[in-house]
Amino acid sequence: MNEAISQTIRDTVTRSFDQNKPLEQIYKKVRTGTATYEDAHRFAIELANIMVDQLRGYAEDINGDTLSGYLLEELLTKHGRLTALVCESVQKTLNDAAGIGLNPVVPAINTERIAGVVKAMGNAEEGAVAFAVVEEPFKTCALSHVDEWVRTNADFQQRAGMEPWATREYEGMHRDTKTGKMRDCEYCKGLAYDGTYSKRPDEFFVRHLGCKCTVMYYPNKMAKGRITALAKGEADTDAVLWNTGLELSQSRNAVLRRRRKKYGKEEARK
Repeated sequence: MNEAISQTIRDTVTRSFDQNKPLEQIYKKVRTGTATYEDAHRFAIELANIMVDQLRGYAEDINGDTLSGYLLEELLTKHGRLTALVCESVQKTLNDAAGIGLNPVVPAINTERIAGVVKAMGNAEEGAVAFAVVEEPFKTCALSHVDEWVRTNADFQQRAGMEPWATREYEGMHRDTKTGKMRDCEYCKGLAYDGTYSKRPDEFFVRHLGCKCTVMYYPNKMAKGRITALAKGEADTDAVLWNTGLELSQSRNAVLRRRRKKYGKEEARK
């Protein structure tokens, strides 16, 4: 690959990014405070598709040379940084919705995973074959940027004594990386989950090549209910929070209120 082609790919990715309607809609949700990690996941997929589509147009020029490796690393790193901006906004929204005074915990971009994709290309034959080898690893690596945000912040909040709510949604059939055919995935079906983060499956964050499962979390169920209500255009009221925040009724303050009403102020604290 020569520098002119490399720069053309960069420029085309930038133009496609600026003109992409789905990304524009996600940014709108970010601005209105209704974006979740599901939207960050969609952002990561859309951006990865933009980058992969441009690389595919020059597949015959991609090989294991240094410049191809630099470009691949640059694109994946750029993907990680742009995705991080969305994830940070999502995390702030979630923390606010949960009523907790925490700043987002920012994970480092996984440079080892990026290096693995570059190495896979370097070990492949030149041209279209080299591109085919890295296409799915590129997309899987892109989704891992969101996964790391979910993992880092959910782990931190669980250690802080909170009970995050986690969800892994099965995205249906995917393309088999060996045969190229669409197939169902019993493995991913088995990892579908919606419950407390502490009881998630051991392989909650595991992705095979081609996996598009959505991995997300909320600091608690109150945050999930609040964001869902806002996204539907419902009023952000105490009634909404109480009706959707199941864990609120089980909190220490709620227990104290019930005991105070039944036994009196002093007895309630025993």
